[in-house]
Amino acid sequence: MKNSTEQLNNLLESINFNGVLLLAEGENILFHNAYGYADRENNKHMELDSVFELASLSKPFTATVIVILTEKGYLSLNDLVSKWIKGFPYAGVTIEHLLNHTSGIPEYMELLIEHWDHSKTAKNSDVLALLIAKKPEIYFAPGENWAYTNTNYVILALIIETVSGMPYATYLSEEIFLPLRMKHSYVNDGQTFSKLDVVGYTYDAYLNDYERAVENPDYAYVTYMAGIQGDGAVHSNVQDLLRFDQAFHTGKLIGKGMLKQALTHVESIPNGPIGYGWGWIIEHSDDYGLIIGHNGGWSGFSTRMSRYIDHDKTLIYLCNEEMEPAFEQQLLDAITNILLELPYNKPNELKNKVAIQVDMQDCKDFVGTYVFPDEPHVYAEILFQNGELYLQVTGQVKVKLYPESKRVFFIKNIGITLRFVTYEGNGAREILFEEGEETIVLKKL
Repeated sequence: MKNSTEQLNNLLESINFNGVLLLAEGENILFHNAYGYADRENNKHMELDSVFELASLSKPFTATVIVILTEKGYLSLNDLVSKWIKGFPYAGVTIEHLLNHTSGIPEYMELLIEHWDHSKTAKNSDVLALLIAKKPEIYFAPGENWAYTNTNYVILALIIETVSGMPYATYLSEEIFLPLRMKHSYVNDGQTFSKLDVVGYTYDAYLNDYERAVENPDYAYVTYMAGIQGDGAVHSNVQDLLRFDQAFHTGKLIGKGMLKQALTHVESIPNGPIGYGWGWIIEHSDDYGLIIGHNGGWSGFSTRMSRYIDHDKTLIYLCNEEMEPAFEQQLLDAITNILLELPYNKPNELKNKVAIQVDMQDCKDFVGTYVFPDEPHVYAEILFQNGELYLQVTGQVKVKLYPESKRVFFIKNIGITLRFVTYEGNGAREILFEEGEETIVLKKL
C-alpha cells in the first residue's frame, strides 16, 4: 500500500481536500489521513478522529436498530405503522415500506419550511403532528412505487422510541455505539455537541468563497431542523464507522438471514428494480462488483461509506466543505480505483461556478409553477423573495438560484442549471432543467 498511500496523499493535497479518509481491507486499516481545517476561523486543523455530521449516512443505523427489534420479537416488519404511531394519517403503510422507501408518504421538509415556527428547534414528534394536521397528499399507494423521502426514517425513529420505551438516541447507543466501542459517536438533538465536531462550510457563489453554513440565511433550516433524528443527526468519525461496517457485515449486529434481506434491493414496483434495501444503497459495477453503502449531504457536509463486497474493502469519506458534484464523483472514483488497485484518472480542475450581478427585477416573469413531465405529483415553484429567485421542488428544501445570465441560473454545488425559455410579452413558459448530460423540459402551468 506504500505507493497507494503516496498516490492518495498527492491526490488529496493537490485539490486542497478538507476532511478525513479511511480505507480498509476487512478490519485492517490500509490508509487513514486528515486534511485541511475542522474550523478555519479558529485555525483548528482536521484530526484523524474528527467527528462529522453524517446526514443520510445515519439511515443505516436507524434501519439496523429496527431489524434488531424485529429479531428480538418486539415488532414485525409487516406491522402497520398505525399500530405503533397513534394518529398516523396514512393507511396501509408498513414498517418495511418505510425501510425501503416504498411508503409513498411525502417529504417533511417543505412542511416545516411552510408551517413551523423557525425560531424553535423541531423534533420528530413535531413532524408527526404536522403530518396529522396537514396530511399532505401521498405520492403513491404504499408498495406501488419508490421515492426516497426522509420522512420514512423520521417515523422509524418514532417507532423505535415507542417499541423500546427509550429515546431514539439512547437506544441507538445501547444497541450499537456502546457494544461496538464507538466512543466518538452520538445522536445530535440540536444542542449536544462534541469537542471533536467539525464546522460545515458552504460556497458563496457571489463572493467565490466559503462560509459557515449556520451563518448563511439560506441555510436557516440547519438550525430549526437540527432536532430531527432517524433520517440524519448521527455524528461519528471514520474509526467508529469502520467498527459499524465490520460488525454489520460479519453478522455481529443482526443474523445472517436478516442481513441477506436487508441487502436485497426493491423489485416489485413499476420502475424496479431499485438499488435500495433496508437502509442501504445497493450497486453493481462491472469494475468494482457489488457495492453496499450509503452517502449523505447536509449544509456543508458530504459523507460516504462504501463496502466493496467482492474485494472485502471499505471506503469511508467524510468532508466538511461543499464541492461541485461532478468533481466530487471524479475524486471518489479515483480514490476507489486506488483502493482496488485499478488505473485511475485525476479529477479535472475544480471550477466552482461564479454568479454575476443582474437586475433581478427583470426576472419576476419567471415566477410560477412548472411541471415535471413524468412525475405528475412533483412541481417546481419559482419564487421571488427578498430580491432573489428561488426554486422549491415538491417536498424538498427551497434553494437559491444564481444567475449566469439574465435567463440562465444555476444551483450551486448541485450541478443543476435552469434555462428559462421566454416568449415576447408572455414571460417564461418553459424551463430547460439540465442536470449533467440530461435535459428535462418543465412546462409552466
